[in-house]
Amino acid sequence: MLTEKQKKKNGVAVFFKNIHDRCAKLLKRRIGFRRTISLVIDADSVQMATVQKLGFFSRLLDVNKVYIPASIKNEEVGRSFITNKIGEYVKKYGRPFTRYILGAGGQETIFRMLNMPAMSKKELRKAILWEGNKRIPFDLNHACFGYHTSVKVSNDGRKTIAASLIAVSRKEIDRMFELVAPLNIKIDAIYLNQEAIGYLLPNISGFSYKTTYALIDIGKNSTEISYYSGRHLEFSHTSSIGTESLSGGSDGMETYEQFTEKLQLEIQNSLDFYAGQFSRTFSDKIYIYGDFSYSDDLIAKLSDNLGLEFKRFPVDFWRNTRKVNKDLLDNIPPVLSSAALALSDYGLIDFLPPEIKEERASSRFYRFAAPALIVFAAVLI
Repeated sequence: MLTEKQKKKNGVAVFFKNIHDRCAKLLKRRIGFRRTISLVIDADSVQMATVQKLGFFSRLLDVNKVYIPASIKNEEVGRSFITNKIGEYVKKYGRPFTRYILGAGGQETIFRMLNMPAMSKKELRKAILWEGNKRIPFDLNHACFGYHTSVKVSNDGRKTIAASLIAVSRKEIDRMFELVAPLNIKIDAIYLNQEAIGYLLPNISGFSYKTTYALIDIGKNSTEISYYSGRHLEFSHTSSIGTESLSGGSDGMETYEQFTEKLQLEIQNSLDFYAGQFSRTFSDKIYIYGDFSYSDDLIAKLSDNLGLEFKRFPVDFWRNTRKVNKDLLDNIPPVLSSAALALSDYGLIDFLPPEIKEERASSRFYRFAAPALIVFAAVLI
C-alpha cells in the first residue's frame, strides 16, 4: 500500500504532468491561414465540411451531405456519383494549398483497449502489435494503426500501461483513395471520426474531464456507439444494425418498431459491457448524431424504454461565437463527423499509410535542404 507521503508525491507529479501536457498541446496547435476540407465517405453517402484557419482561430464555413440516389443500383455508377459530388464541392470551396482530410470509421475500423506492463516505447510498440493481432479480425501488417497510452498506478504502487489501439484496414483506406484519385487532390491526413468528435465535447455545458460520455451514430449500414473519458475516446463498438433494414414491414423488411427494439437491445448490451469493463462516473445524457439525430420520436422512445436521457448532440455552444456560420447550426448534427474533422487541430492519430508519410517527409527535406545548401555555398564563396 502507498503511504500518505507517496500518494501526495504522486498527486503533485500528476498535477505538473497535466500542466505540461496542456502546454505541449497548445504549442502543437496549428497556426496558419490555410483552408481545410474534410471528407467522410460511406457506402451510401459523403459528408463534406470546410473550415478557414486565421492564425489560431478557425471558422466553419460550410457543411454538406450527399446521398447516392436509391435509383442507382450499379456499384461503379455509385462510386462515380460520389467522386463527381466531391469534385463539385472541391471546385466550389477548394483554394490553393487547401488541406484535405479523410475520415475513417465503420466496420473496417477496430478499437481495442490493451493493458500492458510498464516497458520502453520500443518494446511497447512490439507488444501492442503482438497483442493487437490476437484481438482484431485483420492482420495489423495489413492495416494502418496507432495508439494512445496512459500510465496507471495501482494501490501497491505498481505501474501499468493502458493502450487504446485503433486500426483501420488497408482495404478501407484504399477504397477512399480510389474515390478521390480522379480529383488529383493531396490527402494530408486520415483521422478517426469518433476521435475527432471527442474534441468537441469540452464545449458542452457542464462538461467534466472526470465524466464518461456516450455518443451514438445511427447510420444506414451500422450503428456506432462510442464512449469518452472526458474528451478522449476510450471505447467504441460498431454493430450491423442500420436504417437500411427499415420499410413498411413487407418483403421481409423490418418495421420501425422492430428496428427500435433491436437498437435498444444493442445499446443496452453495449452499456452493460462498458460498465463491466470500466469504473467511471457516467454522464446522465447520451448524445445522438448522424441521420437519426432529428428523429424526436426515436429519441423519446429510447429515453422512455432505457430509462436514460437521450439527446441530439448540442450545437448551441456555437450560437454566440464567430466559429460557425449561424445558418449551418441546424445542419451540423447529421454531419458532425466531417465538421469535427475539419475543425481538428492536434492530438489525433494519423492513419495515412507509412509509405506516403515517408515519401512526403523526404520531399519536405529536399525542398528545404536545397535552398539551405545554396545559401551555405554562397557564404563559403
